[in-house]
Formats: sequence, C-alpha cells, structure tokens
Amino acid sequence: MLVLALVPAKATHAVPTDPAMEDANHLDVLDFHGTPRGIKDRSFNIFFDAGAWHGYSLPASGDGATGFSGPFVHSLQGGVWAGTQFAQMRLEDADNGQAMVLTPVDDHSGPGYLERHAVAPGLDVRQTLFYADSRTAVVKIELAASAARAIRLSIEGATKPLAGSRLEVWGADVVQHFAGSPSRLITRLRGDGEAITWASVNERRYRIGVGSALSLRPGESATIFVEQMLTDDPKGGMPASVDDREAWKRNRERWQAYLKPVQASHLSGVPDEVAQRVLLKAVTTLLGNWPAARGDLHHDGVMPSYSNPDANGFWTWGSGKHAAALAHFAPARKACSSPGNPSRRVGGVAGRLEGGGRAAG
Repeated sequence: MLVLALVPAKATHAVPTDPAMEDANHLDVLDFHGTPRGIKDRSFNIFFDAGAWHGYSLPASGDGATGFSGPFVHSLQGGVWAGTQFAQMRLEDADNGQAMVLTPVDDHSGPGYLERHAVAPGLDVRQTLFYADSRTAVVKIELAASAARAIRLSIEGATKPLAGSRLEVWGADVVQHFAGSPSRLITRLRGDGEAITWASVNERRYRIGVGSALSLRPGESATIFVEQMLTDDPKGGMPASVDDREAWKRNRERWQAYLKPVQASHLSGVPDEVAQRVLLKAVTTLLGNWPAARGDLHHDGVMPSYSNPDANGFWTWGSGKHAAALAHFAPARKACSSPGNPSRRVGGVAGRLEGGGRAAG
C-alpha cells in the first residue's frame, strides 16, 4: 500500500531552511535524474533510503514540472515503476482562479533527500523528498511569500499502465490496486483544521486538493507535507500518518551520524575532499540497496544492485562484505545472513512479497 497525506501548516514568519546550503559539499554525489521510458526502465539511479522498497528520482534535466519521478516498486512484478510522477503541485490564485506558473530554479540530491526549487511571482517553493521509515516517503513543500498571496493548492499524480492496475476514489482518498498483489497505493490529502478535501480520478491520473485557500502575507511561509507509504498489509487497513516534522528531524540526525565517519576519513595521497566524496558515494549506494524485512524476507539485507533485475534479492556471498562495510558507519544495521555458499541466492523479491513464493536456497 502506498499512502500520500498532505497536511498544510499554519503560516509563519520563519524562513524555510534549505538543506542544500548546509550540505554544499555533499550534493549530487550520484546523479538521480531520470524519467522512466517504460515500467521496467532501470537505466538511471533511483533514490532509496531507510530500507524502503519504493524509490524516486529527480525528473530528467530540462523537465519543467514539479514533483518527482516514481515510485519504482521492487515488490511488484520483480520491480516496476508504479507511477510516473509524485507530488506534482498545482497552484492557483485564489482571487481569480488563474494557474500560478512555477519556474524551476535548480534541483539536487543531498545526503538522505532529493530537493527541487522553483519560483513564481511573489512566491518561493521548495520540495524536499525524504524517508520517515521503510514504508513512508515524505515530501516537505515549503512556500515562502515575498508578496501577499492567496493560494489554492492541489497535488496531481499519474500511474503507469500496469496490467490489472486500477484507480478508485474512497471518500477523499485515491486507491490504486494491483492485480495478484496485496500491495495497494493509497493517496490521501489531509487539510488543516476543518478544511474540506476532495479527490478525483481520470483513468490513470488523479488529483487531490484542499478546499480552503492558503493566505500568506509578505515574509510569511507555510509548510505542507505529502506522505507516500507502501505496505503489503493483507487486511487492507488504512495506515496512520506520521509526525512529519519529527520524521524530518530524525532523518537529519540519522544522516549526520552516517556522515561523521565520512568527514573524518583520510586516505594517504588523495585529497580529503576527493576521498570523502568517494566514501559518501559508497555510503549512499549501500543504503540505497538496503531494503527492510518484508514478506518472506524476515531480516533486512543488501541487494547487490537494484539496477540489475537478476539481482533483485539477497545473496549470501555478498552479505559478509556488506556487513563489514556497513559496520563502519551504520553499525545498527545487520546483514540478513552470514557468508556461505557463494552461489546461494535468497530468492527473487516479487514472488515472496506478492504472496506467490518462498525464499529459494
């Protein structure tokens, strides 16, 4: 199940923080730009973190839309793109109903997040995608006004044409079902206070909005959170939302802990800046290949590479190496198995998570 919850916060005078400014030396160690050409496209890097089975990318360079590519879901059909866009914003002037055109400024990948920055007349907009846990991705949307603005905001999304996939509206939620799988994609918008929310579906596209306008005076800002959760709960219960602000704080604390050994690293004969960037690339790759326990996989582990569909599982010959590497910066994470027969694979992912198979070997 994939859940999206959008929670507008009250306007404040606080200046939105830009994590990219704080992480200037740690940006774009991997290129996460890409727009999938098909449901199986693995030709570019995908951002995963916190053991998540669903990942995202920054849209291909030159894409003028907001939001992110995704999600790519390991547990569906051996790994497919379930969506083409996530958290694309639609902003309208509440006074005249005209669409507000957002102009892209830049985008970056940082340690533990993806960030997009755009502007409109009198408005600065930042979207930061991060993970609250292995099931929940969050997009923090920050709106900062330099002129008085009354804004109506909605979120649009689009799904991939997967066989047997269908969208429907449940109240104010949008639910995507997948043939032969307990996984569901649930999109939910929560308004602030008594705000009325609404949802609509048109074939493979959906839109969810807040009924009331968001009013900002010059110098004021507002923060909106969008959640997206993937779960394979066979009971089909509706998951609770997370504390998004606390989740962002925990994300920053977790990644600061990962960065400490990187910042302290030194390799003789290599400039520290180069050595640290290479090490951060390794850290990002290992964590991106780390999915949490799910389905018949009763322990966390590391995939050799999500880019190779034949490696969409855990392999005992690599687990010892992964554990040794992770011990340097993430000692709390343990490999799912000990080194053993180097030809033994702990099964393919899709069957186990969709209820159709057991771990092999």
